[in-house]
Order: sequence, then C-alpha cells, then structure tokens
Amino acid sequence: MKTAADSKLRKAIAYSGWRDLLPARSRSRVLCLDIGNGHATLALAQTCKHVVSVPMALGDAPVITDLVLHANAPNVTVVPTLQQALDDGEPFDGLVAVLFGSERSGLQAHEVQTLISEAARHMGSGFVLLAAPNSLAYNQRRGRGDQGFKTWGAAGLQRLAASSGRVHARSWPVLLHYGAPFEVLHGSYRMTGDCARGVARLKEWLLGTTGARWFAPGYIVLGQHEAAPLAIDGLLRAVDAACGGHARVRRHLTMPDKAILVNDTDPDERGHIVVLPRTPRALRRRTHEAEVLQQARNLPRRLRDLFPRFLGRGIHEGQEWLAIERMPGVFVDAPVTDLDQLTERAASVLIDLHLATRRDAQVDEALYDSLVGKLLASARGRHSGCAELLAQIDLQLRASLLGRTMPVVWMHGDYKIENVGIDPNSRQPVSIIDWELAAPQGLPLIDLKYLLVYNRMIRGRAAFDAVYRTVAEGAVWSSFETRLLDRYAQLLGLDEPLRQVLRVLFVVHAVGARLQYDMSDPQEHRQLTELLTAGRDLLAGLSSAREGGVA
Repeated sequence: MKTAADSKLRKAIAYSGWRDLLPARSRSRVLCLDIGNGHATLALAQTCKHVVSVPMALGDAPVITDLVLHANAPNVTVVPTLQQALDDGEPFDGLVAVLFGSERSGLQAHEVQTLISEAARHMGSGFVLLAAPNSLAYNQRRGRGDQGFKTWGAAGLQRLAASSGRVHARSWPVLLHYGAPFEVLHGSYRMTGDCARGVARLKEWLLGTTGARWFAPGYIVLGQHEAAPLAIDGLLRAVDAACGGHARVRRHLTMPDKAILVNDTDPDERGHIVVLPRTPRALRRRTHEAEVLQQARNLPRRLRDLFPRFLGRGIHEGQEWLAIERMPGVFVDAPVTDLDQLTERAASVLIDLHLATRRDAQVDEALYDSLVGKLLASARGRHSGCAELLAQIDLQLRASLLGRTMPVVWMHGDYKIENVGIDPNSRQPVSIIDWELAAPQGLPLIDLKYLLVYNRMIRGRAAFDAVYRTVAEGAVWSSFETRLLDRYAQLLGLDEPLRQVLRVLFVVHAVGARLQYDMSDPQEHRQLTELLTAGRDLLAGLSSAREGGVA
C-alpha cells in the first residue's frame, strides 16, 4: 500500500540528476547542507558511502531523520548543526548544497552563504557542488523583482564555490519541473514534456542559445582545486567501450526513478540513449524493455525498423545502465495544426503492428492470468485500499472472458503521439519509443485508447488523470475518435460486448501499470473507488445482458 511517507519519499529523491556531475572518485564521505525535504540527502545516500546531513532550516532535522529511516539508509547521519558535523575531525571528500526552495526555508541569503563558506573551508582538497535557482530568471518568473530571498546566478555560485580557493569551476544551466531540477543542459536550451517548454523554446529563439542559457531557471556549479573526471564521464566511457562510438551528452533528463542521457556519437550514426534506473521498479521495467526490443528483431522489416535496437547493459561504480538506439523523428508534444492527421497515421502504424502480430486465442486460465490477472495483482499491490472492488472486477472479467476467443496483439502499453517519431518532411511515422510497458502478447484496443487520451491532454493541457477518467467512465468520443475506434474494431474483429469489456480493461491497465493513487489521501481514494465502481457496474450490466440472451 502506498502511504503518505512513500509519496513524500518519492518526491524527496525526485529530479536529482545533479549527482551525476559529482567527481568520479570523491564520493566516499560527503557533507550535505540540506535545505529541506531531505531530497539531496537521500539522493547522495544512493551514491556515496557515507553522508553527513545538516538540515539548514530550523525544524527540518526530524523530517529528514524520518525520511532517512523510511528509506532504510544506514549510511546517512543527520546532525542538527554544522558545527557538530565538523567537530569529529574526520575529513570529507566534498560538500553538496542544493538550494532549490531555499527562499521558503526561513533563512536569509547571507545566512546560507555563511554556512556554505564555513563548510567549504573544511573540505580540504574535496569538491564543492552548489545548485540553486537563477536570480536573473527565477525572480522575474515569479514576478518578485528583488524582494524577499535573493537567489544566485551562475556567477554568484561560482564566486561562492571559489571563496574557499577552488579555482576550477564548471557550471551547467538546469530546467525546472515544479521547482525541482528536471534537465541538466549540456548543449542547446531545449526541454520537452513540461508545461514550460514553449517558454523555453521561445527564449532560445529570442536570445539565442548562449543568452537563453544565461537566463536559465537554475544553475549547478562544481568547484574543485583542479580538474577531475566526473561520474558521468566515467559512465560514458564505459558505455562507449560496450556499445562503440564516442558519446557526447545532448540531453540529460532526471526523473523520480531514473535519469536518461540522450547522446550523440559519430556523425554517421544515430547515437544512443543511456538509462540509469534509480529504483528496483525502474530497473525491472527497463530490463523488460530490453527483452521486448530483442524479441522485436523477429518482426517483419517494415515493423522491426520502428523499434530501437537494444545495445547493451552494464554496471559502472555501482550504477547499472542500459543503452538503446536513439531513434529518428520529431516527437510531437504540442497541439500542432495537423495533429489529427499525424494521429491517424500513428493509428495506422499501430493497426499494422497489431494485424501483423495478431493471433486468435481461446482465453483459458493461463492466458487470462497473462493478459489480465497480472495487471489486477499489480493494481491490488499498488492500491490495497480497493482490493475488494478489484476482486469483484476480477470475478466479472473471468466470467466475460474465460472460454471465449479474442485477438491477442503486440501491445505497446504507453502508445501516444509523443512516443511516435515523425519524419519532419514526409510527416510519416518513422519510429516508436518507450517499450517498457509492452507485451508481445497483449490486449487489443488499449493502445489506441491511450493515443486518443493523450491527444486530449495535449489539446487541453489537462492532467492525465482528469482526461483518463473522462473517457474511461464513458464520455462520448468525438466523430474523429469514433471513426478510428470503429476502424480498429472492424479490422481486428472486435464485437461490441468485447469492446465494452476492453473499456473496463483500459481502466485495469491504467490502474495496474500506470496510475498511482495515494490510498492515504481521502480524495484520491474516493476517485479511484468511483472509477472502479463504474467498471464493476458496467461488467455487471454485460453479465445481465448475457443471461437475458441479449449479448
């Protein structure tokens, strides 16, 4: 069962890509000045042998201590003051201070600066890594001018890092997602998958790459006495040795459960994407994706070429990595004028894949467990507060599916226009990415519904959950959506009763594989209960129709 502490822990370690920029061989014992939430402390705990965490804001010590206990991080020591951290006399390899959210800490900027300067003087030859909002962009974006807590730009952070004699400094602009670092900029000023992406692109167009980076929402600065390799440098060398080429980071995304490095290699190659799973769940999903991509090599050439190649995996300094081919195409994440046309072409590619991989199978216990049972088990594990409702849905789905014949297809599991690479000239689909939820023997129709749901999100800028609930609970599809759904059903041979069952299975797949409700939150608990109750009642109506001879 997901608890409030689990939710808080997940948020605490989210967006911690700055840790990939730590020096490669200076991470044994690190001092962390934590501004709150414990996110920096827990991120370091996954990388360093010993972390001494000093809460910078009054009253944060119990919060961080609780998070450390919940995360089972015995390599973290929380001490209430900086002086106590320094008193034991044991040397540190480096200092980390991640200051996003510092204006809400109750501290003044000069107090933070004093703490950092004092800690840095005790680092010896160790590094100093600082990350903070950029005053040139942050205050303007919030309309605060120079009032309140003053943040630092790149130059201010560099001066702060250099105040203790660290003359070698490197800086990286960062883009933010809900106030936390989401993407470390190694090259151009671009972002995707966030509500601020239009602003970011406009800023680059108006100011150029250099100007846009100068006014980036935040900065990371690494200060050292002399240049030294970074963790990310050693990782890329290990990937190069395994996969070939000479990688250069193009994009560096950091998410709650993984980091993604999008790399360029030699000019005549596509390059590759390196995924760094941060949690066991993320590792399982990416391992599954690797297995799926290897199976895709047996598909017909026209379909096989849509899949990225799995290039290899390995472990570098305790961090497991997986590399796949970087695919061509533009990935649409905005309401472009020809979105319906692109969607129809993406649907045609999906139908081609499903027709090519389709097999008609009679649903027995083994097939039911593979298609549905595992999803329901996952849903119960993720949402134990609705276990009884899910058990009722399980019984009704068994009654609807066992013994009947239905098509089984290669299901993507996250099919949306953002995962379909479009050739910018022909406007035709040329690639499909993100196969971590795929099932080579999966349910029909689910992928097409995800495609249409995500389109509504793109157009309406609404959250996935809100749009998903609208269509899952039986809202009227548009004429365009209805035409695609009817075409798919006709070509795959889906009768109306099966389409209604698949409507509920769309709910089951989302709850079992995608959506995560907080069962400790009364509102989220009620929302999920209402959603599952609607599915249960729909199945009950189908059962009554069958018994009455209508179906």
